Amino acid sequence: MPWDDAESTAAVMTVRQMPAAGLCFVSDDSLVYVPTDAKVLSNTLVGHRCYVEYWSMIEQSDGTYLIEVSFVYPARELPVLQNDTVSCVASVGEGVGVPAAWCSGHYLNMVLEYYGSNRVSHDFWLVASDTTVGAEATLLLELYHDAGNDAGKLLQWEVVSYDIASLLNACDVDMLQIVYRQYDMTDSSVTVALP
Repeated sequence: MPWDDAESTAAVMTVRQMPAAGLCFVSDDSLVYVPTDAKVLSNTLVGHRCYVEYWSMIEQSDGTYLIEVSFVYPARELPVLQNDTVSCVASVGEGVGVPAAWCSGHYLNMVLEYYGSNRVSHDFWLVASDTTVGAEATLLLELYHDAGNDAGKLLQWEVVSYDIASLLNACDVDMLQIVYRQYDMTDSSVTVALP
C-alpha cells in the first residue's frame, strides 16, 4: 500500500530499536517504518510515541517500509481518568481547540491547540463517563484543559495520545464523542470512530 510521493501522511507511532532496522517507528498495527535519514531519530525517543509526518513510503523485501520523514514531534502519553475524578477537574476549563482526532490501535490521538506563553506546562485531562449516546454505541468523554495560570496569548499546539485499552475492554462501543470547551468558552465536540 505505497503512498503517493506528492501526498503527506501523518501518524502517531512508537519509536523502537529493532535489530535489523535500527531506530525506527512502529505503528499501532505493528508495521515497521524506517526513516531514510537516521538523524531524525535519537535514542532518547525509544519507547515513546511521536507524531510523524512523512512524504513517501516504499515497501522493502523484509516487510518494513522506508519513509522520508519531514517532521517528528514527541506526543504526550496521558491516561484516561474515570468519571469519579470529575469533581477535581470539572472546575478547570480553559479553552482548547481540537483540529484533529483519530484512533489507532488502543490509542486516542489528538492535536490540541491552545493559547499560552510556551513557558508553562499545560495539562489536558480526558475523563471517561459512564454514558453512551445515540443509536450507535458511542462513549462520551470529556476533555479538560488547565493552563496552569499561563496568561500567554500565543497560539500553541501539542499532540497527545491517550491509552484507551481499558475503555475498549470495559464497554462495547463503536465511537467516542469528546466534548470540550473552545477558546470562546462555547461547548463543542468531536466524534471519532474506533478502529
